Amino acid sequence: MRTIVSTIVMIMAVHCAYGQWEKKNSNTLESLNSVYFTDINRGFAVGDSGIIIQTNDGGEHWTRYDTVATHRMQSVLFINPDTGFICGESGLFLTTRNGGQKWTYTPTGYSDDLWSICFPKKNIGYLTARNGKMYKTTDGGGSWILNQPDSVYDDLMAQYFINEDTGFIAGYLGSIVKTTDGGSSWLKQSWLQSDLLSVFFSDYNHGFIAGANRLSTPTTGLILKTTDGGEHWSELDPGLVDPIWSVFFTSQDTGYTVGSHNLHGTGILKTTD
Repeated sequence: MRTIVSTIVMIMAVHCAYGQWEKKNSNTLESLNSVYFTDINRGFAVGDSGIIIQTNDGGEHWTRYDTVATHRMQSVLFINPDTGFICGESGLFLTTRNGGQKWTYTPTGYSDDLWSICFPKKNIGYLTARNGKMYKTTDGGGSWILNQPDSVYDDLMAQYFINEDTGFIAGYLGSIVKTTDGGSSWLKQSWLQSDLLSVFFSDYNHGFIAGANRLSTPTTGLILKTTDGGEHWSELDPGLVDPIWSVFFTSQDTGYTVGSHNLHGTGILKTTD
């Protein structure tokens, strides 16, 4: 049984300017939901209608892959340069063993919409899904078991484990939960009226959460930053118009976001400062 502890957390509502974000041509009109880089040059992004795009030059140019999948792809992750995973709606789960050249269906045994995937170790991984569900594998994705935190019913949209013990999950309605014991117990936090859609840590102390600010009309993009391992979060002011579905940094200065390709055409943004 997974336990959750609720607490009132002082999360700083500080607005800070954070560099400049430059729009990049994603080579697709589909909304992009997740971005991941295996090194400073090679990255992947996935999105609606089974879209997969890849860059080999640090996000300057993106090439579209043809895939057999047509479902919305929600999250992409690599555990090494060759082995990667994609999850998405209706239990979609894809695996590559050759660096993304070919993706194959891998059954999980579940039909839930899968929102995010994370592997803190080679064989230990987690999937988050609708209605607060979480699944765990201990054999590298060969099989999955329900590993749901108690008292969490909101959709858990994103997760990131700094190491095998310490991880964060974020979701709709401002939910943030943290574990320091490998998921045996979770500390619940919250962030105003926001949908939190992506979590990323560049090291143990420095992390980012991205999503949508529901307090603004229309809804705008949101980025939170921590410099103390998630004890406190400050709101950055990147000047982003659209909700942000995913954030990823290849260094302290170089980062990427992906989001909706709607009337503002956010697509892919990159910062180097």
